[in-house]
Amino acid sequence: MSASPTVLVIGAGFSGICSAIQLKKQLGIVPDIVEAASEVSGTWHANTYPGAQCDIPSHLYSLSFELNPNWSAFFSPQAEIYDYLKAVATKHDLYSHLQLNTVVQHAEWDNGLHMWKVVIQPQNEAAYTRYYHYIFSGVGGLRIPKIPAQFKGFTGQVVHTARWDSSIDFNGKRVVVIGNGASAVQVLPQLQKQASHIYNFQRTPTWVSPRMQYTYSGLVKFCFRWVPFAMRLYRWYQYWIREFRFRMIKNPTGPFARTVRDLFTKSIKHRLTQGGRPDLIPVLLPEYTIGCKRITQSENFYEALCSRNVTVIPHAAEKAEGNTVTGVNGEQIECDILVLATGFEVHNQFGNLHVIGRDGESLKEKWGKNLPVTYKTVCIPNYPNFFMMLGPGSGLGHNSVVSVIENQVDYAVQCVKTAQKKRLAYIEPKAEAAEQFTKALHASLKGTAWLSGCESWYLRDGVPASVWGGTVTSFWWMLKRFNFQDYHHVKPKAA
Repeated sequence: MSASPTVLVIGAGFSGICSAIQLKKQLGIVPDIVEAASEVSGTWHANTYPGAQCDIPSHLYSLSFELNPNWSAFFSPQAEIYDYLKAVATKHDLYSHLQLNTVVQHAEWDNGLHMWKVVIQPQNEAAYTRYYHYIFSGVGGLRIPKIPAQFKGFTGQVVHTARWDSSIDFNGKRVVVIGNGASAVQVLPQLQKQASHIYNFQRTPTWVSPRMQYTYSGLVKFCFRWVPFAMRLYRWYQYWIREFRFRMIKNPTGPFARTVRDLFTKSIKHRLTQGGRPDLIPVLLPEYTIGCKRITQSENFYEALCSRNVTVIPHAAEKAEGNTVTGVNGEQIECDILVLATGFEVHNQFGNLHVIGRDGESLKEKWGKNLPVTYKTVCIPNYPNFFMMLGPGSGLGHNSVVSVIENQVDYAVQCVKTAQKKRLAYIEPKAEAAEQFTKALHASLKGTAWLSGCESWYLRDGVPASVWGGTVTSFWWMLKRFNFQDYHHVKPKAA
């Protein structure tokens, strides 16, 4: 192994930025960063639909080593998170070794060189090849929009919330919104103010809790700026509140979960009754367990659904032809604009990227055929020196994924340190260790809310393969322990 290893970081969202900074801080390595978009920030650069905000408190949805005393509100809007990540990238001089508008097409492990051969394609330029000792993958799951095939026949304007077109004029238009997940809950109230009428197709209702949004005063920002300990204490308070709430997911039939369900039910009934639409209660009150799907938050979603210019269609949309959208119940709606709030291809986050491992198999194809197998959610057998952030088994339903990212990056850096210290040709987990870890992870998910009977993006082949089965604290503890015996001990070949 070279005394000065080369590292490629794919992506410049939270995962990529955190990886690049920690590689510099802890190892003195300046990695190459490749980002497909025109700016950093990942999903917070891509998702610009009206009302886009984070549903995790601002002071928790940020890097622990780059706290921000200037958040304007408890839940930050998209633009503010976008600016925050750009500022962090600038502060740490990431732009000097960052390639924007550039994609990684292909990465293949060279068994002779013990390096990754990577084909990189800049926009409007010829592709080129480089070799790297390590790859840190920050390719997140909320990246590739899910566009159902049945809507391809629509001849009017179509826009997905993850590929928003701000030039579309919604004023006085008939709009169909497909879905009622997080993006639909945020965008629909904004479009309701402009459209002549909105038709919202909902396959199943969703649990929407009241969102306690508020802005921070100048005094609070002043205190956080000049008393950083107060800001960190406040962050820890928000963290532990959300850790406590995991009990609702772990034990969906327990007293805490029942209490939360009762509170949510009363809230939904009250808001719909107050909005003059008690007839919507049986339509919009979910029957599935809270936490089975991601819980959404809004102070104006139900209020918008009660408006005169909004019609809730409690069925899935079956097809679209011309300017007509047809529901599975046969109901036909003519509209001018079709808004797809249909989420992402969570289980196909690699897209067109093929990562070819030591065994000559594409990771995308391997995981396409079988449930993903990882070691501690970061490393993958047969893919040496390849570290994945926010891949299978690391998603959450209760707390900030930024904490997960930081723990994963620290573990990946520990892997690099170990390989360098022990002069290994590469570091790769043993297949049996990864199988054992994945089996234990899947076992920990049994009895949770995710397996209580609903359909959600958490599931694949009946297994919530995308999520971690415990608290973030348990995730931290799992990654804190480095078991060297679970890795192959391969020394470089003699010259």
